[in-house]
Amino acid sequence: MVLVSSTYIVPPRCIAGLDAYVRAGGQLLWFDSPALTREPAMRLLLGLGPDMTYTTLADCKLRPVVDGHPLTAGMASLDIPQYVGNCALSAAEGAQVLFEAAGKVETGDERHLPAVVLNRAGKGVAITFNWVAWLSRAQALPDLLSRSLDYLLARHELTGAELVAHCSPPKAAFRQPEQVALTCRLYSRPGSDMTQAARIKQRASQVRDEARIEDIVQRVRGAALKDGGDSEVIEQIYRSMMEACIAFEEREFARLREVTAQGERA
Repeated sequence: MVLVSSTYIVPPRCIAGLDAYVRAGGQLLWFDSPALTREPAMRLLLGLGPDMTYTTLADCKLRPVVDGHPLTAGMASLDIPQYVGNCALSAAEGAQVLFEAAGKVETGDERHLPAVVLNRAGKGVAITFNWVAWLSRAQALPDLLSRSLDYLLARHELTGAELVAHCSPPKAAFRQPEQVALTCRLYSRPGSDMTQAARIKQRASQVRDEARIEDIVQRVRGAALKDGGDSEVIEQIYRSMMEACIAFEEREFARLREVTAQGERA
């Protein structure tokens, strides 16, 4: 993984190397835009549009744009006391804006900027924080940074090694693939995304979202076909996993409300 912060001029040879690294499966985490780099290849790799300017936003909020992504799941809007940077004004075509920044410029007008951008290039990904994140001093920002690192590390583990463990002879001891252990850790960690989702929902009926379920099913079926897999098997796996997650979230929803009620009665 490569992490870069506040680097505004990137030489052409470095751009070529970074581009080749990500396309071969590398993970890139970048803070602030390379505002003084003229080569469009660098901006495209980071998922940023062509126009950049020094920007300060007051009363800024970071709002999750994409529902259900590991970086946004269960996340509410984040207050950013100081949003400063050589920000790109838009995301590049094909890039995915995960968080949007909304705040006021010096004239008092409100401006919206792509704050956290994910761009897939070849086999790898780049995540760009479109401002000087370490200047923000936002209490919730370390969690977002941690999620970004977890996502990139998990993605590397899941795509960078063989997914099938072959045993020979047949009676040889089977060692659990690291990808299976990683998946278990992601779903078992304290304060999981499912618990966070249960906390922010207002009604129990919001836990099950049939439209969301069907959207996920269609996307994983398409991904399975693209990778040469069996879309029927993948659909059954995901439906079973989603039912288990929904059941857990329903229990968490009830538990959290009971804890709140007990506190009010005390």
